[in-house]
Amino acid sequence: MDAIQFGRWMANRRRQCGFRSQRALVEGATRYSMLSEITLSEDFLARLEAGTLAHPFRGHVRERVLALAWLLCQTPQDVKAYLRAAELSKLTMHENEQVRLLQEHLAEAAEQKKPFLDRRSPGDGAPEHWQRPVVLPPRPRYLIGRDAALQELLDSLMTMGMGLYGLTGMPGVGKSALAFEAMHRLSTGERTFPDGVAIFTCTERKGTDGLLSLLQELLIVFGVASFSEQNPTNAALSPVHVLNRVRLVLAKKRALLVLDDVDLAFPLRLFREAVLGDEQQVGRIILTTSRSIPSAAMMTQHLHLASLRPDDALQVFQVLLGRPFESQEVSYAQRICATLGFLPLALEMAATAVALEAIPLALLATHLEEHPLDPTLTDRDELRSWLAREVRALDPVTQQQYALLATLGVPSFGLESAAAIYPTMVEAQQNWQEARGEAEQGLPPSPGRESATENLASSTRHLASTAAIMGTLVRHSLLEPDFSSPQERTATLRPRYRFHPLFHAYAAHLLKDVPPEEVDTARHNAYDYALGYLRRYGHNCHYIKQEYDFLSACFKQALSTSDAVQTLHLVDGLAAFCRFNNRSEGIHLIQRGVEASNHLHDHPRRAMLLDHLGWLYCQQGNFPSARRVWTEALEMAESEKPRSLIFWMPLHGLAYLAHMHQEEEQAEGLTRIYLEHCQDTDEPVATVEAYAYVAFYQRLQGKRDAAYVQMLAGQQLYVQSRPMPTDATEPHILDLLMRAEMARIQGNYVQAQAYTALEAALAEEKEYPYILADLLFDQAYFAWQQGQYGDAHQLASHALYTAEQIGSPHLSRRNRQLLTYIDSRRSEARK
Repeated sequence: MDAIQFGRWMANRRRQCGFRSQRALVEGATRYSMLSEITLSEDFLARLEAGTLAHPFRGHVRERVLALAWLLCQTPQDVKAYLRAAELSKLTMHENEQVRLLQEHLAEAAEQKKPFLDRRSPGDGAPEHWQRPVVLPPRPRYLIGRDAALQELLDSLMTMGMGLYGLTGMPGVGKSALAFEAMHRLSTGERTFPDGVAIFTCTERKGTDGLLSLLQELLIVFGVASFSEQNPTNAALSPVHVLNRVRLVLAKKRALLVLDDVDLAFPLRLFREAVLGDEQQVGRIILTTSRSIPSAAMMTQHLHLASLRPDDALQVFQVLLGRPFESQEVSYAQRICATLGFLPLALEMAATAVALEAIPLALLATHLEEHPLDPTLTDRDELRSWLAREVRALDPVTQQQYALLATLGVPSFGLESAAAIYPTMVEAQQNWQEARGEAEQGLPPSPGRESATENLASSTRHLASTAAIMGTLVRHSLLEPDFSSPQERTATLRPRYRFHPLFHAYAAHLLKDVPPEEVDTARHNAYDYALGYLRRYGHNCHYIKQEYDFLSACFKQALSTSDAVQTLHLVDGLAAFCRFNNRSEGIHLIQRGVEASNHLHDHPRRAMLLDHLGWLYCQQGNFPSARRVWTEALEMAESEKPRSLIFWMPLHGLAYLAHMHQEEEQAEGLTRIYLEHCQDTDEPVATVEAYAYVAFYQRLQGKRDAAYVQMLAGQQLYVQSRPMPTDATEPHILDLLMRAEMARIQGNYVQAQAYTALEAALAEEKEYPYILADLLFDQAYFAWQQGQYGDAHQLASHALYTAEQIGSPHLSRRNRQLLTYIDSRRSEARK
């Protein structure tokens, strides 16, 4: 047989083995680990079947031709025929080993099939000529953004051997589509599942009746007549009889059984035991798709499918519309995708509204943002209906707990905040479960059962109970664990959860069915928890940032109820964080706090908030507004002559504005006045800081001796009244600032650089980006003055990057100007 004859033989053999194309054969090779090192391509197969490869085969061609025997041979006799046709004689030791492994594999596969085939007979309801069952669902029209998940699923199904693979996710996320595509790709692979691939719908199958109907359907698919046909006089067969019959029929079979849309009430454990049995039979796999997550003990492997990525969702939306977006439509389409949580089924409904009902994308985007569950735009309330079906699977108390989570006002929240909103609900949950148990047993209710009345949000027991409730909601795919970093996947102390946007909207919709007093209590508890959180972590930017959305939602709730006291308390706790992190929304927040303080005639708080507001304006480059706010605060101080230093703190800000305009003498004068008020009010820490800034402005004017005297006085006072940091081993940022400035006054560049590095590291750790950018510029300017151009350039570049990250235009401008000076000096030095 020459090369052309073998090519024709090869093409016929490929088709006989079920590989309709050369691509299908290449894909089939990926299912065998022993072929992973062999490079098979469509181009190679095309040349092989065309007879253009040199014959007899040698080298890499011979190696690949021999490897194809794993795909094209079904019995040991087929192997011998294949070797003769390919004229693969005089095998090497390695080739002989490959042939031996293949023949053993085929012989073992034949033995595994034989017992079942021998047991079959027409009397058992099986046909005389049994055919491999392949029951497939419709193939998905598209599967965008699921390549990685599909490959993971295929790899697992082909290598896991046996067991139950759970594919879970919220309704409409695409579980069935992923499973269907996997089935179609595996249906031609008789090597992996030689005894069949079949799908069974489990929608509305619950309890024993659902299990029996499914098992009878399974028996029919695998060639056994229904029980009603075999036993016309015995309509009611025992579940044990059916289970035993399934075990007998599936014995030694290697098949893939797909159960689509498994309900939590379906007895999956019994089905698993019937299908898989106790024998560790390799090759029999159950793939389930379900909204609820089965018990981990039942699953061999598990994949929880999340929503699409934004770009993939946009592509899906475009495919569903059947046309490309116009340039002005892209932003509207992105808003629609985000509002619907990038959920494929919801995107289908939105595409229907656009394509069939001719609703413009701009109108749909705006309307969905306000009413994401509006039935007029979502196919006759279908969206709300399947959301409702998931929630109705919960017991009544858990349904109420789920709805109350919407009172937090944010889609992402921590376990402690969830525990805080319903401290009495856990007791109610336990009471409901006990009452249900008593009713099932026919017992009268226990006397004296009542809800707990004290707030248990911080207790371990209450947190554990709340975590159990959150776990139930996660298992039903009503919540998702929220991991902002890979490290948090293993964290157990501060778990977080996230609503899908549509479930968040539906939970808010359910609040109307909750007693108003329960809703009011939950909101009040949320406010109390927010205040407690601010008291605990008010100076820790990391923790405030973690719960900022929740705290901001509490602030908005207080505004909506016109509660000035609540508003002021929350602004009190958030103002410093907004200032140090240059939060753009901080201006609005602090302005509302100023209004609340005016309403309550709370002048000290008004002065403090005006100072924070001035710094926010300043950091954002709005110097006129900063000056106006600080001047307003000082006018209040001048009229009331208060003893509190809070009223005089704007002097420090006005000095900084003068410094920004390079008016160092004016900055020094204002800071001296501020220093006098610090001394009058006996505020040692503020006094030390004021000494340091007087020295700083004096050094910039060239008054090094006067600056040294001021700094020395500040250092002596600091030693006498040193503020202790939270951690006794942690350096204080004020201490480092003073040491760095003293080194600059003394002209000690090395020490100034070392202390600045420590100060910068601490500012980064504390998440004070504006302070970081400011101190880096000061040291960069000093390095430039000292001729340390390399260090100066590096520091100024770091300061510029930080300033741009926080949107501070004046700091960005100063650093760009300094970088220009540095480059100019470098150029002069080279000349």
